[in-house]
Amino acid sequence: MFDGTDGHVTIPNGNTVSSIEAWVNPVTVASINILQLTAGATITTSAAGVVTATGFTSPTVYLNGSTVDLVLKAGQWNHVVVSSGTGISTSTGYLGRVSTSYFKGTMDAVRFYNRALTAGEVTQLYQENEVCLPHVARAAAIMTNGLVVGATITDSGCGYTNAPMVTIQ
Repeated sequence: MFDGTDGHVTIPNGNTVSSIEAWVNPVTVASINILQLTAGATITTSAAGVVTATGFTSPTVYLNGSTVDLVLKAGQWNHVVVSSGTGISTSTGYLGRVSTSYFKGTMDAVRFYNRALTAGEVTQLYQENEVCLPHVARAAAIMTNGLVVGATITDSGCGYTNAPMVTIQ
């Protein structure tokens, strides 16, 4: 958990990075600082929560596998990818910090690539690593003489090895 005060991870200098992938779960989304590769190459959000990449050469920004809706959601996991055909050599790099401003929330599965990721690769990474959060399944009750005698449950699930617990109220 990044505390938003001083928690961050230093990224070693001298690595060439063309693509960055991370799962982020921010406390808030307005004007947050996700990472800094150099003093001028950063991934942040605008006041409206839109993910932006500054200092990259013609970057493609993906959020949850898409380039269309780039607004982060607070309090839930978001898959963020920034990809560029031109690599950036890291110097003064931080994860969870840009300059003197810090990220508040959780990050997971952060990956740096020395090549541009294709749209197909980003989609595959999103689908393979999608964080499974509690969710609501659909159920259709089977009724006999006004009594529930069974239910058919439809749930896209998360690769359950055991059947999910079901409560009928």
